[in-house]
Parts: sequence; structure tokens; C-alpha cells
Amino acid sequence: MELPPGRHRLTVLARTKDDMPTISSSVLVESPLRLADRPVVHHLAVGISKYDDDKLSLQFADKDASELALAVRTSCTGPANIYRDVKTTLLTNQDASRKAVLEALDATRRIATANDLLILSFAGHGVREDGEFFLLTREADARNAKALTQTAISGVALRKALEDYPCQVLLLLDACHSGAFAPLARYKPATDDAARALADVETRVAVMCAAAGHEEALEAKGNGHFTAAVIRALRHDPKAFFDAETGELNVYHLQAFVYQEVAKATDYRQNPYLKMPLAHPPVVVTRFGK
Repeated sequence: MELPPGRHRLTVLARTKDDMPTISSSVLVESPLRLADRPVVHHLAVGISKYDDDKLSLQFADKDASELALAVRTSCTGPANIYRDVKTTLLTNQDASRKAVLEALDATRRIATANDLLILSFAGHGVREDGEFFLLTREADARNAKALTQTAISGVALRKALEDYPCQVLLLLDACHSGAFAPLARYKPATDDAARALADVETRVAVMCAAAGHEEALEAKGNGHFTAAVIRALRHDPKAFFDAETGELNVYHLQAFVYQEVAKATDYRQNPYLKMPLAHPPVVVTRFGK
């Protein structure tokens, strides 16, 4: 039997001479795409530890971005994988300007195809002011909302960059650090607003947040707890959840493992969560070999 590429569930119907039908158990059959036809992961990894304003500086955000980029690049391809390639754009510290991030999203938009996956990971500060959220790039001026609009990525700008994107988008948002920093103390956290705004029916971005809006993203042993757990799942940690039948690790598996590991490691002071668009199919992040 010749099957088109994809996953198929086959059942045999047998009939006897007296026309009594018998149906077999079903089996899952994989008809793989040719390597050249497989989709691509586009990973834009942003991490800012050294801001132009020294008072905003973090410890491990740049390291988180670099190590996550390596984990995605090495874990999301291979003979058994559904993806044929990972195209990585790494923007850390001085390279992680508002202009650079938005230009990178636009560049990927021009080359991405329908079956591809864009992973946008952001490690840095995020704040909310005057009903708008902002992701603080390296040149962020936190004096007021007007200054942030010109020097950070506003919710309006990010929604515009991601609306009607040609492929599925997964945002890994680790922007829950602002409460501990004096220049940002008057602002409210951005995480919850960003998740609601980007996972709506128009933008349709799957958003994994490192912590709830009232919580702080914690760090230990050289990484943020959130990024460390994501990397462990991608590298097929023995405790990671995945589909044992297909080998696929989708965003629901990833969230379950990350929540479990981060919440326990922080004594439930940090609780990652997932916001999915309504009726959105599971985002498959990688597939492990059988």
C-alpha cells in the first residue's frame, strides 16, 4: 500500500463468505516526508543581562538565551525528527536592540513556510504601564511609558510583528524580573498581559511564561530555573513527558514537565504556565528517536 507522507491509522476489514465483517485492531503507520520536504525551526533567542542602564542588569539572561539556542539547535533535528533544520538568530546584550529583534522577526516572516515553527525566546525585563506591556530591550529607557514606546518592544509592536505569521509561533517568555529592580519598581509585571494579548484569536501565539505575573523568575546554578527545565526536556530528560507512541514532545508535554520541575525547585514560589489560543493544535517542538 502506498501512502502519502504523514501519520496514518490503518485498520483491516475482513469479510467471510457469509458476509460477516471482522475489523482488526488499528496500527499507526508513519510515512515520512523526504528530508528535503521537512519543515524548519526558526529560533530567535533574545537574552539581555547587560542593559545600557546598569541598574537593570541581570545575571543569567544572556547565558540562558545562548544555552537554549544550542539546545534547540541540537535537539530539534536529526534522522528521526520532523524538522530538517534549525535556523538560529541569537541576540544578546548589546545586539538585542528593539530594532534588531523586530527586524529578525520580519526576516523570518519572509522565509517561513506553513509547516515551519518559530520559537521566540525572550529573557530579560518586562513591565506594564498605561494598559500596555513592554519587553525591555538593551537600550530601554524606563522613565515612563512614552520613553518605553521608543526604546522597548511594546505590545502593539509585538502583536503587529506576529499577527498572521506564516507558521506556528511559540513564545518562551522569561520576563518576570522587574520587581527586584528599583528603576522598575513602580511598574506592574508584563507577563500576564503579554500572554493574554498574544494568545488571542487574531495573533494566535502559544505562550509559555516562566512565572505568574505576581511572581519573580528565580535563578540558580548559572541559569534561570525556567530555561534550565526547558533545556532538560529538549534533551530528553528521563522524567520529561512525551508521546510514547510517536516520540513527539509537544508544548503540553513541555509545559507539564517545566511546571513540575520549576515549581518543586522553588518550593512553589515560581509557577510557569501556558496560554494557548482557542482551538489551536498542539505545537510539536521536537521528536525523540524510538
